[in-house]
Amino acid sequence: MENKQKIIYIVTKGNWGGAQRYVFDLATSLPKEQFNVSVIHGEGNILNKKLRESGIQTFSIPEMGRDINIFKEVIVYVKMFRILFDEQPDIVHVNSAKAGGIGAFLARLTFTPKIIFTVHGWAFNEPQFNNFLTKFFSWLTVFLSTKSIVISKQNLEQGLVFPFVKNKFILIHNGIKAMNFRDRSASRNFIADITKAPIQKPWIVSISELHKNKGLEYLIKAIALMDKKPIVFILGEGEERVSLEKLTTKLDLEKNIYLMGFIENASSYLKAFDVFTLTSIKEGLPYTILEAGLAKLPVVGSDIPGIKDIVKNGKNGILVKAKDPNDIKTQLEELLSNTKKTAQLGRKLEEDIKDNFSFKKMLRETTLLY
Repeated sequence: MENKQKIIYIVTKGNWGGAQRYVFDLATSLPKEQFNVSVIHGEGNILNKKLRESGIQTFSIPEMGRDINIFKEVIVYVKMFRILFDEQPDIVHVNSAKAGGIGAFLARLTFTPKIIFTVHGWAFNEPQFNNFLTKFFSWLTVFLSTKSIVISKQNLEQGLVFPFVKNKFILIHNGIKAMNFRDRSASRNFIADITKAPIQKPWIVSISELHKNKGLEYLIKAIALMDKKPIVFILGEGEERVSLEKLTTKLDLEKNIYLMGFIENASSYLKAFDVFTLTSIKEGLPYTILEAGLAKLPVVGSDIPGIKDIVKNGKNGILVKAKDPNDIKTQLEELLSNTKKTAQLGRKLEEDIKDNFSFKKMLRETTLLY
């Protein structure tokens, strides 16, 4: 135990999104003979459950969430300070904007030797947070950290504009492990049994939090424009559920759009579908596209940083204009009418992901940084 490095990961929410998947994969894969690992997380318990099942120590701070609440922030600071002071880690690895800022500051305050910050997409790339204050706190988190990992090329370019911290950045793309998928027939029957959706129509899927950043409203509006409407399954949960349900009803799409909520191991059912979509307006580097690629699904994604690090338009997938239902509609119609093209894109995406986005490569590069 004395020779092991003690590392604590900190992430804002304890739900199951990209940042949580990133923390889980690293925390459960670091060499046990070298690292003693624990995780601090905020509201939500899915991550906690998965980590504990894997034997990882967790600390839950339910007051920590994405929204700002002064009273709760004071509680978060006190609780996190106590944990870091008591644990005295060698490394603190912070993830996402809020946990990054608080965690990096408190790690400095408790004299943590090494502080790593992973940028899962800069917060100031979200329209509502595109202001001087958000950019300042993003810079401050990098300044307080020893090194900052960026997971997309554009995030690196944006970070290099910051003064006094250019030497702190390193680009390490998210990586994915080999996956076991259920076969198409079993997966399709599972989905059909839950939803009673017709199996003779094309099936489109998006695995996504129901969040503004995911641009799901534009996908729904695109389906409304199509003459031959496919069936769309959205697997995930979030604060936009009511809004998306209202939009679906308003556009008379109740028989075409299925908001399925959180599905355990949702990605294992990917072979049930014909096309994967991610019409986001802001991303880090989405695991769901990596998963869809390993399932050999053709991908239609927004032409934004993070997604276009993976998808090369016309070569291994299709890129569409963000927030543009007409473009999404046009590209989906073309893809659904050309089964030969969909198969080619799926195969090429699988090859590219295996070559460039392996978890083994990500783990090696991150461990070297530690």
